[in-house]
Amino acid sequence: MHRDIEPCASSQELGVDTGRSVVSVIGIDEYVAWPRLHNAVNDARGAARMFMQLGFAQVASPLLDGAATGEAMRRLLTDHLAKLAPEDSLVVFFAGHGHTHTAGFGDVTVKTGYLIPVDAAGSSEHVAVDWLRLDSWLSDIARLPPRHILVIIDACHSGVALESLVKWRDAAPLPAGAMEGLQRRRSRRVITSALDSQRALDSGPYPGHSLFTGCLIEGLSGGLSRARPRFATGSEIGLYVQRRVSSYPGSKQTPDFGAFELDDRGEIVVPILGADATARESTLSREPSITGSPGQTEVRVLQPPTVSMAERSVDIPEPPEASGPATSAPAGPQHELLIELGRGGMGVVHLARRADGRLVVVKRLRPELARNVNVRRSFLEEARIAARIRHASVVEVLGTGFDPKGVPWLEMEWAPGVSLQALSDVAPLPWDLYVAVIAELLAGLHAAHTAVGEDGKALELVHRDVSPHNVLVTYQGHAKILDFGIAKVRDSTLQTTTGVVKGKATYLAPEQAAHGPVDARTDLFAVGVMLWQQIAERRLWEGVSEPEIFHRLILRDIPDLREAAPSVEQPVCRVVQRALAPDPDDRFGTADELRSALLEASPPRASATADIARHVRECFADQLHEIEQLVHSRDAMRNHEEETAGPLHSPLQPWRRPPSLSPCVAWAPRCRASTLGARRSRRRPRPVHLPCTSGPCSPSPDRAPRHMDGRTPMPPNSQCAR
Repeated sequence: MHRDIEPCASSQELGVDTGRSVVSVIGIDEYVAWPRLHNAVNDARGAARMFMQLGFAQVASPLLDGAATGEAMRRLLTDHLAKLAPEDSLVVFFAGHGHTHTAGFGDVTVKTGYLIPVDAAGSSEHVAVDWLRLDSWLSDIARLPPRHILVIIDACHSGVALESLVKWRDAAPLPAGAMEGLQRRRSRRVITSALDSQRALDSGPYPGHSLFTGCLIEGLSGGLSRARPRFATGSEIGLYVQRRVSSYPGSKQTPDFGAFELDDRGEIVVPILGADATARESTLSREPSITGSPGQTEVRVLQPPTVSMAERSVDIPEPPEASGPATSAPAGPQHELLIELGRGGMGVVHLARRADGRLVVVKRLRPELARNVNVRRSFLEEARIAARIRHASVVEVLGTGFDPKGVPWLEMEWAPGVSLQALSDVAPLPWDLYVAVIAELLAGLHAAHTAVGEDGKALELVHRDVSPHNVLVTYQGHAKILDFGIAKVRDSTLQTTTGVVKGKATYLAPEQAAHGPVDARTDLFAVGVMLWQQIAERRLWEGVSEPEIFHRLILRDIPDLREAAPSVEQPVCRVVQRALAPDPDDRFGTADELRSALLEASPPRASATADIARHVRECFADQLHEIEQLVHSRDAMRNHEEETAGPLHSPLQPWRRPPSLSPCVAWAPRCRASTLGARRSRRRPRPVHLPCTSGPCSPSPDRAPRHMDGRTPMPPNSQCAR
């Protein structure tokens, strides 16, 4: 606990009228596979003392270092916290390391998660074998009897984890009325601290912990100065801590914080990102849902670009006021959103048409996340980075801007095709054609790695998420790199949180797992993984859990290609093994060097581009034709409605399918990671309903085109939201 912070004398902000006030404290300094902390256990002890001064009872002994095993944390729930009464109030305080994981990251294939490596008591031979899914743990806490529960996660990556923990039920915010009912029934909130780039006043190795915790408890114990006593909300606590730490004498910190609610089922339903709770409810009640009914195709109009990428501007625009029109956007052409191509935890991707008739892809941040300044700027950073790369093998960013509600979007070129992962799932390319795709991928990576800024200096850009999911294979037989959303760049306006691993676990390099410095050679390791898997026809880490992957990467234990594929040609094997060298100094120095070595070891056929195009078109021609039909039908319907009933749509109002058109089924992209083992285990992608004009048809999945072996093709484009 920070030495200059003392709690107030009153506990009115935390107390309740009846029942007991109890606290449970967890603190971990010692880790086997992670850097040691120096203040987490002290903060936990200090928090326990302060809460006891405020009249809280400890429901169990603090779990510190070796005592904080996963089993002990589970027993804390079942043997102690579950026995509390409904009229009690509970505070759970956790200080220590955490680790953020994204969807499709190793074993986390469906939901995102925030994992606590509870390995303090483990040996070096069993590192991080006991991991605790924080979202599952929070769900268990939310089901506990006490009416009022507050969880404080003072972990150095918790602020980053906040967005990945948010799960929207039915892809829509909880209605304001339901929120009010939730608040009347119970108050179950979680607040998190986040790491910034400054050192704490107590010179701790990880900034913000002691000062954050001290100001936090100071606010909880009476510093909030609220008019009436009730359990404190996450927003009130977070705002107080942010103001207090920022104004602390000598402090250079402006801590980020997050807060969210848990409903009765333990689902996280409302993120509260620095806004007053009342204002948040009002905003949610005004905002329309961004999803239409299953039988409708959504069509909205967005404002024109505010940044022209044709001029390669790298400034990130600031959003207009969310409550008014986008006054910063100049008058000009507008986008008509035609088809939803995909959605993920961060955004939604549509095929759109500009006023000049050109088809483009519009990626739009989810409105509920757009209120967070850091998330908004991170989203636009992707456009800023990609705009600096000019190469045929990199998907071009054409523009970016904000809609009238201040939600950012970016416009990309429309390159009809499928992801390399989807192609591998349905009909894997022969080796020589795969080499041609990888060669174009490496050419694009080389362009990214050697890109320069406006000052003429190298940007030192690293993609950090190279994988088959982010490689687009077009119907013309070319490969393009997607998604620079987590790229590292020298002059980035955003700071990357130290200790947060970026990328998919299967394609991580050892230096990423060990939180070491990354450079262009990190991307080459991921390319080596792709080559290894294509040759061996299985995942590099097949049957290995995600914690074990991290452990083996840290120990530099990479599976040998010669054991997985004994018949591999020696020249190819040498190229792959060098790309997968655990030490970056032993790998190829540049993407161009790896490309030359690969083409020399295994030259592709002369007709590779045409053969790849033929392969993709044969597998996915029906889906491409279906989208083309939809676009043409939209033209016909637009002309008809303008002649008979006026304009087709107004800004930000969904276009509704005329009742005369029956829905037909197309297949939406799979945005989650799938395995190369899909040849043995395949899941059918989820259907979405799109209108057609070919006459009456039944919305039956049997209409989906199939190959002779019964496999269902993937969609015509995979530029899906990340």
